[in-house]
Formats: sequence, C-alpha cells, structure tokens
Amino acid sequence: MKIDRRRGVTVGGLWYEGTGPVLDSYRGRLSSRRGRHAGKWAINRDPRDCHEVYFEDPERPGLRHVLSWNGLPPGDDVPAFSDARVHEVLRAAARSGLKPHDDGKLPSVWLKLMAARTPVRA
Repeated sequence: MKIDRRRGVTVGGLWYEGTGPVLDSYRGRLSSRRGRHAGKWAINRDPRDCHEVYFEDPERPGLRHVLSWNGLPPGDDVPAFSDARVHEVLRAAARSGLKPHDDGKLPSVWLKLMAARTPVRA
C-alpha cells in the first residue's frame, strides 16, 4: 500500500492525513517492511474511535504520529464513531446511490441517512 500523494493513507474505507510534513518523505513509496506485512506501512488504530489512526515512523522506531480523518468537520464537537458505524454508513450510502467524492462529504451523507431513519416530531 502506497501513501497517496494527495490524500494520505486509507484505513477501513476512510482517508487519514497528518498535520504538517509527517507523511511527506513517504508519499508514493511502499514500506520497506518484509514478511507477512511486506510493503505495508505500520498503522495502528482503535476500532472504537475512527477519528484518528497512528502512523509508526519507520525511521524512528517507537514514534507514532497521529493522523486525523480527512472528513472531520472544523471544531471539537464531533460525535464518536466506530468501525461498525463507518461500515454501516458506507454500506447505506452505496445502497442509496450516494457516492461521496471525498471524506469531507461523508458527514453530510451520514446526516442525510440518519435523518431518513429518525423521525422528528414537531
């Protein structure tokens, strides 16, 4: 898996990017890892919280950089979401014919899907 020059890394159907030049020297390259994970970058995550993943820097073992989800809206008031919720939203979007062109559009898809499922009383 190469690190995309523009979007960063993809994990579980979402794109993640670090702030600053965290991934710059690795973009467009395969990891030098060998064995079962040959060519893959070491990225850790918590399946209960998809806001961020952790990129293990191959040049400084033990150092992990936080990569934030590209679709996060500005501000700190973002509801928690897990792998299960991400998969549900991506499947529902596909079934509904919604095709977000980037992760920044996913929150609005999410809201449309939730609004369709949740009746509001006046």
